[in-house]
Amino acid sequence: MTIKEVEDRTGLARANIRYYEDQGFFSAARGENGYRNYSGENVETLLKVKLFRQLGFSLEDIRDLQRGDQRLETALLRREEGLDREQLALDRAARLCRELREERADFATLDPRRYLDRLEQENPPAAFKEDRFPRRPFHLRRYCARMLDWLIWITLASLALTVGERLGVPLPEDTHLTAAFLSFGLMAVSETLLLHFTGATLGKKLLGMKLLHEDGSFLTLREAAGRTLQVMISFAFYILAAMYRVLGDSTAGYVHGISFFVVWAWRFGDEASSLLDKYFYFWKRDNELYLDGSTRDKSFWDREETKPGVVVAGLLAVFCFWFTFALPCGL
Repeated sequence: MTIKEVEDRTGLARANIRYYEDQGFFSAARGENGYRNYSGENVETLLKVKLFRQLGFSLEDIRDLQRGDQRLETALLRREEGLDREQLALDRAARLCRELREERADFATLDPRRYLDRLEQENPPAAFKEDRFPRRPFHLRRYCARMLDWLIWITLASLALTVGERLGVPLPEDTHLTAAFLSFGLMAVSETLLLHFTGATLGKKLLGMKLLHEDGSFLTLREAAGRTLQVMISFAFYILAAMYRVLGDSTAGYVHGISFFVVWAWRFGDEASSLLDKYFYFWKRDNELYLDGSTRDKSFWDREETKPGVVVAGLLAVFCFWFTFALPCGL
C-alpha cells in the first residue's frame, strides 16, 4: 500500500511515518517503480508505536519492547507509576490555579516565587511533535559540497572546451567567461534533475546529505529548478569575483576576498549565520530539511560508509582543482 493509505489507516502524519521507519521500527519494501510499498505488518507496527507513544512511552522503551529486551507487563507497570506522578502534578497545578483565582491574584503584583516551588514542571503531551527529523543546518558540509559541485561543473566545462579546441571547433576568445557560462548551464540542468530524482548532488551525496521535504518526498521539478536558479543568482557573484581575481583584476580580487570572508562568517558565526540565513539565504523553504542518515544511536560520522565518501570527495576536489587550473582554458 502507498504512504497515503498508511496515513489513512494509522492516522499518523507522513512525517511521523517516515521518521519511525528511519528509526528502525520497520522497513518498507521498494516496488519496481522505486516507491515504498507498505505492508499490513508495517501498519500494525505503526499502530503499536502510536499506541505506546500516546501512553507516554519513549521511543527507546518502545524499541526495547519490540526487540524483547523488556517485558510489556514491567514496562506498563513503570508507566502507570509515572502517570500517577503526572496526575499528582496536574492535581497540584489545578489546586494552585483555584487558589490564585480565589486570592484574586493580579498579574502585575503577583509574586511568582511563592508558587513556583509548589509545581513540578511536567509536560507529557505533544510527543508526536518531537518524533520528526530535527532541522540541522550542516553549514560546513553544505559549503564543502557546494564547492565540490562547482569544481566538478567547472572541470567538465574546461574539459569540453579543451576537447573542442583539439577538434578544431571555433571557440570564443574569452575561454574563461565561456567556461563560466558553460559551468552554470551544467549546474542548472544537473542540480535540478539530481535534487528532483535523488535529493542530492554528487557533492551532497559524497558528504552524506540529502535534501527532502519534511514528509520525506523529493522536491518537485519546479521546486528544484526554482531553488537552483536562486542559488545560481547568489552564487554568480562569488564565481565571477573568483574568475576575475585569477585574471589579475586586483579590485575584483578584493571583492572576492570580502565575499569569501562573508561566506565563512556565515558558516561559522552564530549571529552572522542567523542574519544571513534570514536575509541572504533566500532559497530556503520552511518545508525543506537536510538529512544525513544520523540516528539517536549512530551519527553520520560513526557510520561505516562515511569515511570512503569523505575520502573520495577530497580526492575528487584535488583532481578537479588540479585539472581545471592546470589547463589553459581553466579558471
